[in-house]
Amino acid sequence: MGDNYVVEYKELLEDDEFTPLNETVMVSEVRPRPPSTPQTVAKQKFTFGEVVDAYDNDGWWVGIVTRKRGCYCTFFSESTWDHMLLIQSLS
Repeated sequence: MGDNYVVEYKELLEDDEFTPLNETVMVSEVRPRPPSTPQTVAKQKFTFGEVVDAYDNDGWWVGIVTRKRGCYCTFFSESTWDHMLLIQSLS
């Protein structure tokens, strides 16, 4: 398939609501597995302006770290809203 992969999702389903969704995606859209434990994520340090992937609302979203006030805030350009990524709630 060249620069594409076929991805089978664990949590997204086809229209029949039973079969795991399969989708062809570009290699640039494939991300590494997330950390295996929430404690690993909680120890991570992010920088302002850093591009991050955040799992929310049944999917992974690309965002940019905009500030830190007890938690990290990310901006998701597709939705034009700020979202609080609560690192503490992952531990």
